[in-house]
Amino acid sequence: MAKISVVVPVYNVEKYLCRCVDSILAQTFSDFELILVDDGSPDKCGAICDEYTKKDSRVYVIHKENGGLSDSRNVGIKWAIENSDSEWIAFIDSDDWIYEKYLEILLDGIYKYNCNIAVCDFTLTSGDTPSLDNGSLTYQVWKTEDFFCERVVQAVSAWAKIIKKTDLKSIRFPKGIIHEDEFVTHKILFKHDKVVYIDLGMYFNQQREDSITKSQWTPDKLITIEATKQKLDFFSQNGYKKAELYCETLLFHNIQRNINGVIESGNNDYAKQYLKKLYRQRKAIFKKCLRHKSFSFKKNKWEFEMVYPRIMKIYWIVNSKFSFVRKVGKK
Repeated sequence: MAKISVVVPVYNVEKYLCRCVDSILAQTFSDFELILVDDGSPDKCGAICDEYTKKDSRVYVIHKENGGLSDSRNVGIKWAIENSDSEWIAFIDSDDWIYEKYLEILLDGIYKYNCNIAVCDFTLTSGDTPSLDNGSLTYQVWKTEDFFCERVVQAVSAWAKIIKKTDLKSIRFPKGIIHEDEFVTHKILFKHDKVVYIDLGMYFNQQREDSITKSQWTPDKLITIEATKQKLDFFSQNGYKKAELYCETLLFHNIQRNINGVIESGNNDYAKQYLKKLYRQRKAIFKKCLRHKSFSFKKNKWEFEMVYPRIMKIYWIVNSKFSFVRKVGKK
């Protein structure tokens, strides 16, 4: 059977679905199966998926009641484990698409460098297919902890990867929440001590105005704080000190993004209910960050300004006056 199981959750993406599926079926590496999970989509996606089974024997369709992105991925994982002897698994979102040599290059990196997970860069696009020069691609073998700290966006996304299927036997995506990747992907990465990374944006990420990342702040977005806290606990419990320290700084920035979101929402009810708690959380994690050797006033003035705006206002006034005096003195 197929070497790679490609899982695509499908929901309300009639406009983008064919582009996604066609890019997968056109891969130069052809030994794969495509599992389309129709998550009770209200548009024509279910029918489009069924049409593809008539065109290509590598396509399998699962129709299910709506349960969300995580539930669809989990159904795809379960099917691949129970019905296929594939060795690898890849996740692709149905409004995104991939470079024609995506599977070939990722799998090549795995075999060349004896890794169990391969990750590539991604390209943000509003709909045009980027032009890539695969002659300039480079393979980089990273220690997993270093990769997480240096390439966190690639490290926490489920897509732009090929993963060892056996690594998913005991791991599933949490249902009913947004940003589900952030609860899971690090656990998969850290099953192994190294990652092969391809520095080429082969995964084309569709930028949509109605996407979760661009939507107005709601309390649901607080889940990103919980996800970061869980990553922090994972690294602490498993002795990944560098990742733990990095995650503390990540948590500070995550809390600050939520504070900004609450303020920008312009809803006083949100402000009263959430801001005070978020300010306390920010100050608590900031004090932890101060213990880091890499976290200093010189490098992290922005963070200091967020927590101590009044003190920093005095600092900027005094600093500007001294700068002016020094310039005049040199003249």
